[in-house]
Amino acid sequence: VNAAASIMKVRDPSEAKFRLTENYTKEIFNSEMWGPIELLHDEPIISAFPLFSFGDVLLLCPIKLIKTELKDWPEKSAYCVVTKKSTAIRMPRKSDVTNQNN
Repeated sequence: VNAAASIMKVRDPSEAKFRLTENYTKEIFNSEMWGPIELLHDEPIISAFPLFSFGDVLLLCPIKLIKTELKDWPEKSAYCVVTKKSTAIRMPRKSDVTNQNN
């Protein structure tokens, strides 16, 4: 199932920054697990990877968990946040922004 989810692109274990525009505040994120949380217009920006996405549902997990084995997810998934693709804005990498300005 895990391999099939990756092939279908509903699982994408790549790191990115996401700005959460709805339902989340900086204070709910465990800094030991999530690392430093930035704010933009009082909205948290987290470093995460999308463990799962389907339709508008998006499950974002801390980077520390990116190499978690399938058998360990029941214990570790409590650190992840469920949000919507439409309200979690993937932030561009600084090099992407620099290249666009040239």
